[in-house]
Amino acid sequence: MNMNLEKVCWMPMVVDMDTATQFLGSDRLAPYGWLYGIHRKHMESIGGWDEEYMKGLAFDDNDIMARLALEVGRFVIDGNCTVWHQSHPQVAYSDNMKGFNINKDYTLKKWGFIPWGKGCKMRKTTTEVNNQLVLDVKSQESLVA
Repeated sequence: MNMNLEKVCWMPMVVDMDTATQFLGSDRLAPYGWLYGIHRKHMESIGGWDEEYMKGLAFDDNDIMARLALEVGRFVIDGNCTVWHQSHPQVAYSDNMKGFNINKDYTLKKWGFIPWGKGCKMRKTTTEVNNQLVLDVKSQESLVA
């Protein structure tokens, strides 16, 4: 596979090892930070991880992958490569949702929505080519002419 990481963010298909549920692929479009390849200039351009998310639990993957999507513009989700996700207890519930709610509130304040969740205001279009799902992403603001 020849992938120019200056122009795309590459991600494999992700499947839960216990249930065979697709976490990322054509059945579920959830490009969280499961495993991905990007050119380092993109991570530098977005300023890396937002350390504010260290105050709580969850939503850090939503944030960084949405910022990368808007920076790079294109994800390639490769159905020719599968990564198996190891099941684990939901960490978000370990503190009665306190950390989850801290980061949920921060994400809503920062974005106005939850990236990749219901009500996501990023425009997403997909095309399938050679068992690869090509996801193009634009912010709503960039669509206003």
